[in-house]
Amino acid sequence: MVIFRGRPGGLLWFEPTLEKRTPLTTDEVVEARLPDLRKGKSQSSLADADRYVNNLEQEAKAAQAARTASTTTTTTTVVPGSP
Repeated sequence: MVIFRGRPGGLLWFEPTLEKRTPLTTDEVVEARLPDLRKGKSQSSLADADRYVNNLEQEAKAAQAARTASTTTTTTTVVPGSP
């Protein structure tokens, strides 16, 4: 995922410039957030954009943890005659 400075499509002769690359990929983002990202989510500052991406990362981690927790099973085997 990347953060751009400027408006999508440009404004007058100013085109958006790449401000920052993040390690988050769209495959990791919660599906409900993808439409906003595809449209281009605007933030008023780089700090706001960083917060938004950090929130997306936290949501992705929480969703992954929930998926992992729901698929984890524990099996206990009791062997007769063992202490």
